[in-house]
This record gives sequence, structure tokens and C-alpha cells, in this order.
Amino acid sequence: MENNINKVLERLSNVGNPIFLLKMLQDIRRYIKRHFGDYPTSHEYNTIYFDIEGKIYLIENMLVTKVATLPDKANLINLSEQALYKIAHLLGVKNDEMMISNLLKEMRSIKNIKKYQDLLEVGDASFSTNLTSNQFALIVLNQIRKN
Repeated sequence: MENNINKVLERLSNVGNPIFLLKMLQDIRRYIKRHFGDYPTSHEYNTIYFDIEGKIYLIENMLVTKVATLPDKANLINLSEQALYKIAHLLGVKNDEMMISNLLKEMRSIKNIKKYQDLLEVGDASFSTNLTSNQFALIVLNQIRKN
């Protein structure tokens, strides 16, 4: 799994300063560890589910689909609707039916990657995930590869 994190770092190398990248990785690891949930994890690392206050979205190949329910096992991120809107505002994304898709696109841009601390702070009160930082890195890597 450590190799997956190295691959993500290679993809992010155009962000610039390696010290920035290492600090970002460490901050994200700590953040995920503090917000760890207990929903059963899937071993399908090409998909991730977002639960926004009971509204379930499947993200697969950077495509967002609203679904009715979570499967029995899923790679899951929980976030409040208020935090989602604050993140959208921070990144300059409109609140419309494409908001989550547009957020994912914007979060990949270098200028927004550099805002990672602000993004983590906005979601702090309501964010949780059942993924380890290594699993999260693998999913990010799989999504970046396909797009």
C-alpha cells in the first residue's frame, strides 16, 4: 500500500515543493485517522460512496451517480450538507445538480490542492470515513489514472 501513496505523490509532483507534499500527506493521514468510521469496507478500490445526510452518491471513474442505498460493504465518506456547501463555496463551485462532479474536478486542480488545509477544516465537524489513508490513496490513484 505504501507504494500507492508514492504513486499519488508522483502524480502530484507538479504541485511543487516536496516538503509541502509530505506535510499534506501527513496532515491527511492524521485527519483520516481522527475521523475513522466503522462501516464495513469494500475491497473494490475503484468506487467510493458519499453519504451526504442520507443522500447516497456513488463515484466511479470520476462519474457521480445518485443511488438509493448503500451496499452492505462500501468505501464510504460521510459529510454534512452544510460542509459540502461550504467546500463548494471555497472552491467557487455552483450549488446545482452537478455540484459533486464539479467539486471533484476542482479538487484536482493545483490551485485547489494547495487549499487542502481549508478543505479539511471545513469538513472537520461532520467528516468520517471507513478508509485508511492507504486505501484512500489507492482510490485517488485509480480515479486519477482513468481521467
